[in-house]
Amino acid sequence: MTGPYLTFFPQFCREPLNDGAWYPGFTDWDLIKRLPPGTRERFTPAAGYYDLATDEAIAAQFNAIRGSAWPNIALYHYFFDGRFVLSAVERYILRTQRGVPRFFMIWANETWTKRWVGRPSDIIIKQNHSLDPSVITVHADHLVSLFRHPSYACVKGRPLFAVYAPYDIHDVGRFVQTYREAFAQRGFSPLIGFCVPYVDPAFDARHFDFSLEFQPRLFFNVMRAKRQTEAARVGLLLKRRLPKLYDALTGWRDKALRHRSVASSGFEYRDYLELVNRDFFGRLLEESFGIPAVRCAFYSWNNFPRYRGSALVVRHGEGDFKEFMSLCATMVSRYPWSLVNSWNEWSEGAALEPGVMDCGSYDLHSR
Repeated sequence: MTGPYLTFFPQFCREPLNDGAWYPGFTDWDLIKRLPPGTRERFTPAAGYYDLATDEAIAAQFNAIRGSAWPNIALYHYFFDGRFVLSAVERYILRTQRGVPRFFMIWANETWTKRWVGRPSDIIIKQNHSLDPSVITVHADHLVSLFRHPSYACVKGRPLFAVYAPYDIHDVGRFVQTYREAFAQRGFSPLIGFCVPYVDPAFDARHFDFSLEFQPRLFFNVMRAKRQTEAARVGLLLKRRLPKLYDALTGWRDKALRHRSVASSGFEYRDYLELVNRDFFGRLLEESFGIPAVRCAFYSWNNFPRYRGSALVVRHGEGDFKEFMSLCATMVSRYPWSLVNSWNEWSEGAALEPGVMDCGSYDLHSR
């Protein structure tokens, strides 16, 4: 069960939803291909613009991961009220017994919108979190088929499973209990956790087995709160209490800033290291929710390919990568498992996958 687990994103392939929402053939690689030379290379993997709809590309990615410093993955999973999306990697895993890294699933249960172009009210597909029995049956059957895979991660025989956006779920207790009952009917009792981008004091975590630091979003929101600016205070309040208004305001801001040629804001990686080295995030989650907290580390972030002028960047100094690697080693020695973001999040500048620049991708997004 030893971690850490690298988050792995399956979106680098064609998806019918994106064909309709953007244009035929759209993938996240298009965001990178549009960058000017000199910038584009910093967001380009050494493996090229691979297609995660093909067995060859998936197998090559899994081989690279197994040979890396982080040989396990947390695979993002997309399911919308009966519809599976971006599922080619999951289908590959289900028909492959060998060569699959140890893995578990994170259900990315957010509604898809065009927020990153300043249009958050333009919905591509809505997540309703349906509890219709036929929907639960389809979903639970699929997840259990993955739980049964010999490479699926378990703790004392219980599969790991995490929910990406728990604050979006109405009556979350009933929702989680319904899934627990469906899993139990199929002979499984998974450990169910939830990702935490910010602490909502009103959230009832009793229905979950663990919380999971969602980095770097948790770091960003903690730093905004520490700055104690009026804008940060109001922004976090709106995000918690009036999410639609928050989305509308931030969408307007993103659209207004999109034309800029450089990112609009950023944070220092040294600030993150200072907090994580005293276990600030893990203690915050445990004190807030009263259940075990799973630690998560990240190295880089620069979502310029997606957000352009409204992007957010994490700035680095000399020696930061060495400290990041030391942090990963510390998590392995202290905790049964942990998470690292990310293997291949290229369009948001978080990839640890080797890139085309010298020394891999590790320092590509810090300049």
